[in-house]
Amino acid sequence: MEELTKINKSKYEELCKEACGNFVPSGDRNRDEERLLLAVCRIVYKYLKEPLDFIPAGDTTLYKYQYNLQRLVLARQTEPFDTLEIPGKYILEVLDRAYNLESK
Repeated sequence: MEELTKINKSKYEELCKEACGNFVPSGDRNRDEERLLLAVCRIVYKYLKEPLDFIPAGDTTLYKYQYNLQRLVLARQTEPFDTLEIPGKYILEVLDRAYNLESK
């Protein structure tokens, strides 16, 4: 049986940053937030060698992405780290830059 790929905090940060690197705003900040989180999911799932299958969760697409990403990364992390704060930091950074707001 093949051993599951694990992920540490620095690799997760690297993947999240990479996923947000080629962002082009659409003019809809909420939609762009979903697009960016999906990009993070794609790159993290690929790194962990998992199919990009999401189980239904919550009322919004954004919540579904958050839930599934968190579920996968929590199961594979090699050290404790916040699985939503890290991608959120990069996503907000690029959204704020694109929509001329200051990051908090």
